[in-house]
Amino acid sequence: MSTVAKEWKPPGVDKVKTWIDDMRVWPNMMYGDIYNFLVESKAVDGQQMKNFKSLQSFNYFQSGNVGVTTHYINNNKTIMFKGEVRSSQTVSRTNEVFVLCNEDGSIVNGWCSCMAGQGHTCSHVGAVLWKIEHAVRNNLTGVACTDENAKWNRGTTRNVEPKPLLNIIFKKPKAEEDIMDSDEDNNIPGSRDTPMYTLDREFKEAVNSSKLLPLFNIKGTTASKSFTCKPFTKDIIQDHGDHTALDSCGKCSNFVNKYISLTPAKVQELHMNTKGQSGSVLWKDARKNTPYS
Repeated sequence: MSTVAKEWKPPGVDKVKTWIDDMRVWPNMMYGDIYNFLVESKAVDGQQMKNFKSLQSFNYFQSGNVGVTTHYINNNKTIMFKGEVRSSQTVSRTNEVFVLCNEDGSIVNGWCSCMAGQGHTCSHVGAVLWKIEHAVRNNLTGVACTDENAKWNRGTTRNVEPKPLLNIIFKKPKAEEDIMDSDEDNNIPGSRDTPMYTLDREFKEAVNSSKLLPLFNIKGTTASKSFTCKPFTKDIIQDHGDHTALDSCGKCSNFVNKYISLTPAKVQELHMNTKGQSGSVLWKDARKNTPYS
């Protein structure tokens, strides 16, 4: 059973009895609105927040950590959004998020129940903002919103289950990069598929039938060179072997055995060298400088 972290809510929000699930009235929030709030807006000390790290909260949204988002329209026409975002450290815990916006999509403030929520610009707040921006950018809002689009609001979260180590991709995704598994629920947002060509003939046939053909005919450009160059016929020497298993590539296997794998003797040595380290002043000072949230 999932638990909710310690709550820290905006004033008066507990008096709201009904939260509405209707994307048709969501404001036209754009990337500029999110940037202005997370980076350019003023903090309590009057200085700019400059919270560039929160811009990476797009990964929270695209990874399926944002639940259904509802809203409430205040008497002054501002819109209060409410959502739940799964914690990045503990998947069984969800953080409650509130975001206050104007009708034009500009963001007034944000709140979150996480430890960094009192800063008003944590990654969980940003994840809800990116969800709203994604819905606006992909025409999922407005008066023509259909039942299928309405279901999308409930489908931006998914269960996180353990996977074999071989199936986990260890990398830091770039901004707006699609990091979803292809076999996951189609309701989860993703980027547009890009066609891949295995043969030079397939690539040129696609270009010839495309409306972008005049661009490939401009001499001196990279597009023209890729379209007119001859296929490379020589075999490319591969530094690595097939990566179908941990020991299928000799070069990688040697690296793992030399620098990563530990023999029982090394494990015992590591255990003895780190035993009682919590009593070291240097160890405690190092932990003070290590962020955990």
